[in-house]
Amino acid sequence: RDSKWAPYIDTLPKTYGTPLFFNKDEWTRLKRTDAYFQALRLAANTTLQYVYVYESLANKPLSGLPLPAFTLARFMWAVSTVMSRQNKIPQFDDAGKQIGEDIALIPLWDLCNHAEGEITTDFNSQADCLESFSLSDFKENEQVRMYYGPRPNADLLVWQGFVFPPNTHDNMVIDAAPLTASDLAPQLTSLLSLVRKIWGDPVLHVGGEPSHALAAAARVHTFNNKLEIATATAALVKMFKTASAGGHVDLSASPWHINALLGLPAVGTILRQLAERELVRRTGTSDVEKANQDTVVPPTLTANAAQIEALRACEVAMLTGLI
Repeated sequence: RDSKWAPYIDTLPKTYGTPLFFNKDEWTRLKRTDAYFQALRLAANTTLQYVYVYESLANKPLSGLPLPAFTLARFMWAVSTVMSRQNKIPQFDDAGKQIGEDIALIPLWDLCNHAEGEITTDFNSQADCLESFSLSDFKENEQVRMYYGPRPNADLLVWQGFVFPPNTHDNMVIDAAPLTASDLAPQLTSLLSLVRKIWGDPVLHVGGEPSHALAAAARVHTFNNKLEIATATAALVKMFKTASAGGHVDLSASPWHINALLGLPAVGTILRQLAERELVRRTGTSDVEKANQDTVVPPTLTANAAQIEALRACEVAMLTGLI
């Protein structure tokens, strides 16, 4: 209470909507979303960090911080405070050259909630301060919001503790593993790994728009003999080596160009099948109408559970948009 930061700390929430505050039911609900494994890693890493710091303090006590006061719950609150409010502030040397960045909490400014728009905050090195401009005109007693950046809802939930349904940058990773067990499954899995190295995760964007990686993964699923797989592997290995060496890969006339991939009816069929598999995971059904009914949020849910269900509803909407 004697800290000069006490007035600021008093303005901070006493609890957060991040996974570090989820109960058992909320974790169960989270399993049916794209945020689950990311949240698991966060919880595991935070717990490991707590154990490490606790042992360090036990061996070398810190003045003003009695060990019994350093609980896991308080540590998780502190981690949630920092990760949901942190901002990177550039650091400069005497010559004015940027030499790195510091993580900072900025009182008052960090009270602004998110809204769709564009980033209107930047660091003014001449004035040595952070400047933030309003996204739009606002009236007295109206909430001032800012744009947090192009983040999918799964990221917003894990790191910020909320979901923003009208998120135009929303996306989700699709499980592109072979749809059926067959003798070709090992070769297909290897080729899918190569696709991921070239184009990244197979992602589905808001509106049901597949990424290049997802379209390429769907193309791999259409191969039904070893010759097709070997031919595709040779082409993609050459592409990967060229890109890794810093060379330019011209896809304009390639069968791996995204327009060429999406122009194949077989690719469209596989994309729908992959989306249906994800839909079953989230709702228990591949029927679009039933899946949409499953995402209706009951008014009796906790605030955290309601956010998780809002995320699942967003993901179901992306999947049904593709189906």
